[in-house]
Amino acid sequence: MLKTTCTTFLILIFVSCGAFAKSSKYDRSSSPSPTPAPAPDSNSVSAAATPAPSGDKKVDLTDLENRYWTAKDTEFNVVQNRLYTKAHRFAVTYMLGTDLSTNYTNDYNMGLQLSYYFSERQGITLQGWKTSSSPANFATTFEQLAGAAYNYNSPQGYIGVNYNWVPIYAKFSLLEKKILYFDMSINPGFGATLLSSNSFGTTVNQVNSLSQTAITGAIDISQQVFLSSHWAIKLDIDSHIYPETIYSAGGGLVPANSTVQNKITYSATFMLGLTFFQ
Repeated sequence: MLKTTCTTFLILIFVSCGAFAKSSKYDRSSSPSPTPAPAPDSNSVSAAATPAPSGDKKVDLTDLENRYWTAKDTEFNVVQNRLYTKAHRFAVTYMLGTDLSTNYTNDYNMGLQLSYYFSERQGITLQGWKTSSSPANFATTFEQLAGAAYNYNSPQGYIGVNYNWVPIYAKFSLLEKKILYFDMSINPGFGATLLSSNSFGTTVNQVNSLSQTAITGAIDISQQVFLSSHWAIKLDIDSHIYPETIYSAGGGLVPANSTVQNKITYSATFMLGLTFFQ
């Protein structure tokens, strides 16, 4: 009887304590009000997105990249802040050069270029040069051995226009002492090559030479090294192709000034000049 009474009493105490604890847990009036979390700042990255490194563990930057490395951020120029610009500027170049492709004459060119650049990548150039020719060793040796003049045309000059496309702008170190800036352009164009036949003859009495103008297609490659905002050194390799008529120089079986051959000629010219930007 006493054992049953004690057991009943202990059960009542346990139930009362459990009820009291449960009511205290869900009693909102007695618990302190939680502090509201600060609103997230859209201009900053949360600490959870970039956890602090611990020891030698790598930091996960995936969330940071997804937030901030957008397409517009990856579109940038490799060479920023051009030191020397060409856009909306005129340029005048004094050029000297020589023909690299002919075996019949020694040709030396002197001329001018006038350029205007619509932008850093595009421009237009009007150019012309006068050619001074003299017979090469091949031609004089042939005349002396054969007793007849060799049939060929000697260039007298060129005038043409080119579109300038500038795909390359860069800088380089000169002996680790100075930074030089340069660009390279590809210049398709057209013009006219001035030719003269029967210009020379050391062993044969030649008749008057015949002049002709050959329509010329051109693809030139130019490189400019900038010395300052107004001056640059310019190097041109001019590749020209044109049709020409070869006339007899006389002194042989073929009458002088009669047509010997019609052919397509390729010429390569090296030009070096000094450019002034207005």
